[in-house]
Amino acid sequence: MISQSIGKLNLIFRAAAELFAENGIDATPTAQIAARAGVANGTLFHYFMTKDDLIRALYSVSKKDILGAVLADLDEKQPFFVILHGMREALINWTLANPNTARFLMQYETSPAFLRESLSDQLTAVLEALIRLGIGNGELAQLSAEMHRNFILAHLNDIMKQIILNPKLSDDYLEASFLLIRRALRQDKKR
Repeated sequence: MISQSIGKLNLIFRAAAELFAENGIDATPTAQIAARAGVANGTLFHYFMTKDDLIRALYSVSKKDILGAVLADLDEKQPFFVILHGMREALINWTLANPNTARFLMQYETSPAFLRESLSDQLTAVLEALIRLGIGNGELAQLSAEMHRNFILAHLNDIMKQIILNPKLSDDYLEASFLLIRRALRQDKKR
């Protein structure tokens, strides 16, 4: 019974991500999600009282999935830019493997509903700790951790967006973008 419920939830989440990516969050009715998932409308509402509940649950599951991928091989003993490159590569691979979910995340994180929420983000906490280490050991410029964090997160979001728009983005482009962010964040005077 539990595996059947998890199976239905996964079908609903997959259908919702696909339809949100295709039509947008606001333009996708729950009846369409239920139909795509192959479940009755009542089944969808058994798991989620409202469409907003479904959206928040999908967001939570998706964030856990992407964070698991990005943080899986993190080794804080490595130099900062080696860690950042690894996290970025994991994000690229996750985005390529989950384009509909990536599109949903980008839509939701720019929506007014998301802006009203206060969700703690494990990636932000890990990134801030790594930034403090990078500043402390001289790898990063003596700027605020918040400034570094915002710059890095903007870069990661842009890479995700570029991959969604062009999944065949060249490795040269991706590496050049990493070199730019590395130059911008480094401690040395030769930027």
